Amino acid sequence: MSNYPEDYPNNPNAPGLEDRTTWNLKATASWDGPYGIRLSPVMRHQSGVNFARTISVPATAGNAFGLTYPATTIYAEAADANREDNITVFDVRAEKQLTFGSRVRLRLMFDAFNLTNSHASETIGRSTGASYLKPSAILAPITARLGFRFIF
Repeated sequence: MSNYPEDYPNNPNAPGLEDRTTWNLKATASWDGPYGIRLSPVMRHQSGVNFARTISVPATAGNAFGLTYPATTIYAEAADANREDNITVFDVRAEKQLTFGSRVRLRLMFDAFNLTNSHASETIGRSTGASYLKPSAILAPITARLGFRFIF
């Protein structure tokens, strides 16, 4: 609980005080193409998270005035003042099933992730200082995976 008017600035360490608006969308499809190859594209889109710039106050800040004040972090602005990047990712899977005899099947799979090579920030620095608004994590570049599955 805060002693500030209308709870401003809020404490980012207290759950439930942040005003967040988030949404996401996922679209999938499947197409059986020639030669028994199935293509399955997936498009995902999600909103960035609302955030506020924060200020870290060390415990020693009150010592000059003879106060005992624990270290804390406070918002420097409204909790929904900023928003991280929206993220859109397009992935696709290609698979082919081979049959050996009456009972054994082999499924070959190829997955490609982030085909548009989006480089959106997944997380950015929120603390006042040199790291403010700098990405601390970005989406991985185009990535591929090969796989197989035996079915008996």
